[in-house]
Amino acid sequence: VIQDLQVRFNVHVEVVDWAETPDGRVEVQIEAGDWGDADIPGAVQEIQALTSAEEVKVSKFVAKELAKDGYDNKSKIELDHQVRIWLRKETVDGKVEDVVEIRGRPDRIKSAAEFLGSLASKVSETRSFSFNKAVRLNLDRIQYEANVQVAARHGDSVSLKGLPDSLALAGTLIQECSFSAEVSVPEKSVGKFIGKGGSNVQALEKEHKVGISTKDGLVTLVGRRADVERAP
Repeated sequence: VIQDLQVRFNVHVEVVDWAETPDGRVEVQIEAGDWGDADIPGAVQEIQALTSAEEVKVSKFVAKELAKDGYDNKSKIELDHQVRIWLRKETVDGKVEDVVEIRGRPDRIKSAAEFLGSLASKVSETRSFSFNKAVRLNLDRIQYEANVQVAARHGDSVSLKGLPDSLALAGTLIQECSFSAEVSVPEKSVGKFIGKGGSNVQALEKEHKVGISTKDGLVTLVGRRADVERAP
């Protein structure tokens, strides 16, 4: 690339320091060449085009694929699309997100970004799980912790999409929501416990992420063990 720039724009390009900064930049120096009229502004503009950058948020399983060593992953994408890639984590609203910075020509950045977007669908699969009230209340947390996405909901089942390992973790988290405990409530207090239109029960479910049902003065709580034990 440097040789091509020197010939096209009649300039001499020298990399002053090959040590990359944290964002992957290096310092270069451009001087007029020894033949014809030098086009230093044109060379600068071309270098800027070559080092355009775009940030792309990716899922955990795409980040995991990029972080693997070997030609088949990050280095292959860089070679195939003629770009440079840096993977880092950012904290947004308290959540850690995986971000890929792509540098290169705009058209090659676009090509690499589109490939990253398609990578998730190539390595993921879909699996169905039983779906009770406690799972529904914890679904956002399960999606985040297991790095899966809801593909569909059908009555008492939910279909999740992700890597096999992520789906296995989701299954474990869903299973944890099946712990149950029973509490007796005096019949005269059942109505007060439930609240008008079930308002008290709904508030408790939302606060503690547990499913609550009542029958004949018996209150059943279903959810994660820690949540059930914390519920009043």
